[in-house]
Amino acid sequence: MPGQLFDQNFLTTFARGLTIGDPTDTSPTDTKHDATWTATLTGQSALKTYLTSAAGGANTALTADTTNATSTSGGELPRQTAALTLNVGFDNANVSGGTDPGFFGDLTLCHLAAGSIIGSWTLSAAQAAALNGQSVSQVLAATNNALGSDGLPAYVTPCGTNCNQGMGELNQLMTQLNTSFDACVVSSFATAFLCK
Repeated sequence: MPGQLFDQNFLTTFARGLTIGDPTDTSPTDTKHDATWTATLTGQSALKTYLTSAAGGANTALTADTTNATSTSGGELPRQTAALTLNVGFDNANVSGGTDPGFFGDLTLCHLAAGSIIGSWTLSAAQAAALNGQSVSQVLAATNNALGSDGLPAYVTPCGTNCNQGMGELNQLMTQLNTSFDACVVSSFATAFLCK
């Protein structure tokens, strides 16, 4: 089903293509990077290969600009970000089978507290407080900023402490969001920590 949804709807839902990271820096010394898949059969095929192939290395910001890549830098986080972009976009376009377009991106994180666990990440009180009230779309935007070297959101471990740790925490959050309604089944994460 997810593969069919992608095959049948990517070109129309993402008529301008799909981009993760930060596409705004086009200077010769570009330090903010992005990955783009065009709204063409080539872009669609490359993105499908990208999403279904194994990622290697630590979760980091993107280190180069790419177009229609089948692999990128950044470990698993860019794949989870592309997948969440698809999930939110398909829901907004009302092609994912829901009855309330925009529902998924508008859900907010809630009921998080010190000691709440996201994957293998145990939240501090400050992290939980910063995450509560953030919508899925806001988390996606913050993750794109992090991938584009625009800094980490306040709810993950800051770079001054350990950049890889903060990026890994973002990856765990993105993974939980992506699997919140997998195969039309509400996950325990979604039940506990996502509110309308």
